[in-house]
Amino acid sequence: MKLALLFLFICSNTFAQEKFICSLLRAKKTVEFVNSQVSLDKAKHCSVSCILNLDCSKTEVYLFGLGKELADLLGAGEPDVDDIKANRIGINASEVQIANDSQECVDYCVNFDWRVL
Repeated sequence: MKLALLFLFICSNTFAQEKFICSLLRAKKTVEFVNSQVSLDKAKHCSVSCILNLDCSKTEVYLFGLGKELADLLGAGEPDVDDIKANRIGINASEVQIANDSQECVDYCVNFDWRVL
């Protein structure tokens, strides 16, 4: 995970580096909240990205999700391209204000038809 975070810092510009702290500061609490309510992996990715995007920039949230997949690729879990798609769906839900708070993010992502990926 540390390598993934280092990669994200190197790849992003100064603005994104400053804003990346937003996702890092909120990630643990957000993941705990989502894990307590969601069981489907894609809905978890969607929910976390949606919730983080309520307060953080979409670029940083997207990079955060890519970092998770990079960590998985390096052995922390099982990488899946569809997880990145799920992250984008969650980011979009908050960007277009389909979901305006944490519970709406979870509800949207849980009810999304994941067969369309």
